[in-house]
Amino acid sequence: MNKILDKMYLDVRDLIQDNLSPGNWDAEFVSDLIFTLPDATIQESSLKVYINKVLIENNSGNIKYTFDVLTSRVTFENQTGLLTPGDLVEFYYNSYKRYTDAELRQYINSAIIKLSVERYNDFILGTDDNIFPTPVLSDGRLICFIASVLIGGNISRYRTPEIEMVFGAGESNETIIRTAIWKFRKTYGVIDYVNLRDPYTLFVGYIEDEG
Repeated sequence: MNKILDKMYLDVRDLIQDNLSPGNWDAEFVSDLIFTLPDATIQESSLKVYINKVLIENNSGNIKYTFDVLTSRVTFENQTGLLTPGDLVEFYYNSYKRYTDAELRQYINSAIIKLSVERYNDFILGTDDNIFPTPVLSDGRLICFIASVLIGGNISRYRTPEIEMVFGAGESNETIIRTAIWKFRKTYGVIDYVNLRDPYTLFVGYIEDEG
């Protein structure tokens, strides 16, 4: 798990209002121990499983199942007596309905490319999901803002403690993005990047801007 990229996913979802929604799905057990849930981007920590209306605790006693967040598959280990044909298996969870993390990653990468084209800074989103150089707080906010604009989020106003921008209904995405880049550049100026070898920079979220 990449902490910075995961935080960007949350920030973009907040901007485009892609909020967690409750969902559920059930099936009758026949013989297959793999159940594929219908929703993508399920929050693993929210998943609850019921068998015949009884909540089961994973890794408790002889109960063991795994959840694959990429495929939304729940796989039970073959425990004798846990599931028998005809059992009702129910799943309750929270999920994001609009975009998967993979889709958001593409928009974030497009936002990074925009910053390079506009000569703001040359970030690279690697195949290992690390961003180099590590973005400071203001850069992370700008990347997420641009990604949300590219997605088509209906953003008429954007505000942080340091910046406030108001956009007209007829302004194009290109104009909004260039205005945002200009505003961030003017507000924060040239930013020095910390040494990635410094362990104090590797915490949850973006690196705080130095005042």
